[in-house]
Amino acid sequence: MFEVDVDKGQVVPGALPRPDGRMMLRCIPEGCPNLADRPSNRCSIYEQRPSACAHFPFRAIDTPGGRYIGASFACTAVLHGSGPRVERKDRDWQSLPAHSSRSVDLACSWETYGQIEEYLGDQLCYADGTFSGAIGVSLAASQQNFSQLGKLELGWLSDDIEAACQRTLRGLLAICEADDRAERAQEVLVCQVQGGRYTSLIFPGWAEPREIQRRMEAEDVDHWGDVEPFFRHLLFRKFLWGAPSVHARVCLLPLINEMLRYWTWQQALVAGTRPTRKMRLESVREVERRLTFHAQGWEEFLIPLSLAFLQGVR
Repeated sequence: MFEVDVDKGQVVPGALPRPDGRMMLRCIPEGCPNLADRPSNRCSIYEQRPSACAHFPFRAIDTPGGRYIGASFACTAVLHGSGPRVERKDRDWQSLPAHSSRSVDLACSWETYGQIEEYLGDQLCYADGTFSGAIGVSLAASQQNFSQLGKLELGWLSDDIEAACQRTLRGLLAICEADDRAERAQEVLVCQVQGGRYTSLIFPGWAEPREIQRRMEAEDVDHWGDVEPFFRHLLFRKFLWGAPSVHARVCLLPLINEMLRYWTWQQALVAGTRPTRKMRLESVREVERRLTFHAQGWEEFLIPLSLAFLQGVR
């Protein structure tokens, strides 16, 4: 499901060069080129597989607060909460290759980061918590007053925030469907803005954005209960700590929820049924693999969105 980085100096069949010279295995959409033929679907280079494969689904990130280990919801066992419990003694966690924390463009100490994460965790108790959390963090950031995070009263909210969210959501959905083809992304965007339908590459079948949006407005009450663990997982593995900024990633959280709702209803309409937990979990898995790891490549969307939130609250 992923574009897998190949370890430096390692020779892996099927690896392709990136523009920066690094090698990667592109596993979308057909799957890894090193999978043996069906029906076994087993890795044919298992003993020499890249470290990203060997360590999946775990990922380490080194922060000023220490090393944190997360587990990807793209792993079926993690998604469904199945399989044996993993204990500290089961692995040498220090051997996991880690991504080091980077500075962010929002002045944010590790102490403040902890406050933001704790505040967002509290907001996730509510179905609209990702959006209200983004507003609360934006208020504190615009006033540079994180000591009052969650206590500042919202006096004004610009319509530009909703417009920025809609533009960004359309862009992200189009990118996900594009499979690196510009004309494909343009086709999806036109359907989202002007109406019509397109054939989805993510969940096979016709997607009709306007009908999906209409159904989303009356989303069934079970949605948040099924997806909340995923958002808590994002916070746990320090998703917010990275480029372009803590604030921009906070603003992405409500759009992730909208993507989950969109893809859930897309599946439901193709099947001619109401959304089910299985559909929601399939949407979670799809978002997770496209976010893996930490929304790389989405920065150009997140910066304008972040500015809209900062300028649109008072």
